This record gives sequence, C-alpha cells and structure tokens, in this order.
Amino acid sequence: MSIDDDVQAALAAPYTGGGEVVRGGLRAKIVYSARIPAELSDEIADAAAVAAVTPSAMIATLVEEALRARRANPSRVVTVDLAELHRAIDQAARAA
Repeated sequence: MSIDDDVQAALAAPYTGGGEVVRGGLRAKIVYSARIPAELSDEIADAAAVAAVTPSAMIATLVEEALRARRANPSRVVTVDLAELHRAIDQAARAA
C-alpha cells in the first residue's frame, strides 16, 4: 500500500477519536505580519489579557469589528462647504 492509499483509507474509515469531525466548508486561515508600535502593542496585550485571549486573537477580533463597522457604513464621505470649513478652522484657531 502506498502513502496515498493509506491516506485515502484513513479518510474513508469512520473516526473513533471522540472529537468532532468537520468535512468541507472550512476555509484556511491566512497569517499576516505587521510591525506595530510598542504603545499599540502594549494596548493590544492589555486588551487581550482582559478578554483572556491571545494578542493574535485580539488583533483578529479588532480587525473583524473594524471591517464589520466599515461594511455597515461604507460611505463615510462628508461634503462640507469650503467657506464653512474655513470659518470652522478660523474659529478653532482663535479658541486655541
């Protein structure tokens, strides 16, 4: 028997290990690498500790939440009259 035959036989045999068998429908998870400033890294680690998850799981959750919010409100373009914008900037500068 070849290795391929062994694999096919194992896949065809009923699973008796006690775990849940899920066939098909699963998508692979993709790994991304990012350089995160130390301050943000500390904040992520703190949030992960509070949630009792790993920093990687916390990052995945934060990305998922951000993307969900973006899908919920895809058009975040705001149109402002240029004169109104200048007035607001001048007012803010005087207040400072």
